Amino acid sequence: MTRMLKMWMRIPPLLAPIMDTSHNEGLVRFDIVFDAFVPKTGELIGVIINLEIQAKLDPDNPLVCRAIYYLARLISRQKGTIFTKSDYGKIRKVYSIWICPNPGEKNRNSMAEYGFTQRKVFGNINEPRKNYDKMTGLIINLGKEETDGQPDIIRFLSTLLSTTESVERRKEILENEYHIPMTRDIKEDIQEMGSFGMAVQKYGEEIGKAESVISVMRKLNLTCEEAMELLDIDIDSRPIIAETVKKLLEKQKAG
Repeated sequence: MTRMLKMWMRIPPLLAPIMDTSHNEGLVRFDIVFDAFVPKTGELIGVIINLEIQAKLDPDNPLVCRAIYYLARLISRQKGTIFTKSDYGKIRKVYSIWICPNPGEKNRNSMAEYGFTQRKVFGNINEPRKNYDKMTGLIINLGKEETDGQPDIIRFLSTLLSTTESVERRKEILENEYHIPMTRDIKEDIQEMGSFGMAVQKYGEEIGKAESVISVMRKLNLTCEEAMELLDIDIDSRPIIAETVKKLLEKQKAG
């Protein structure tokens, strides 16, 4: 696991989303998708990893259901590239990893794994695991920094994405606890990941404000501008909030 985390450190955190378009299934925007490889040799492992940061959770749309859908799309998009026609044996295993910086108090410091297993109902079936173990979803709920008893991976990611710890403090933790040498590239990555964490936090706040605006609009039959005025939203923030409101309403209408 530590080697995988070190590998994540080398992924540019602000990559443009990867878009997957299907005529019948619509558009999906993946935050990050990459092929896994052996760190020292660079040899491809034959595993595809999708990494997502979920700033805000919606209780009406369970995150695990979204993760399952992303896994299915990561499988289906392999046809025509990884395999053709009926060569389904060439399908690569896919992971969809969801990191939740603000999961809510009851879910902090937790991780759950979802995937395919074989359950023999009756008879003797001995299908090799590699043939059905093709999809794994991981949901990682972070906690507050410097919390006692945090699992290793939670502390690592909480430190990396921290919006409160200084860069120097994060470098100290990563070097002393995880033995990651502080090269120039890694120092730059740490600064970028902190900025990424702040961007995620800001996005979550924007979503929260936009949802409040929509609620007021519907209850009081107000325009977006009138609702933002009533909620006393900062004038400089209003164009961004208005755009977010528009996107949320379009999404609700479509779905």
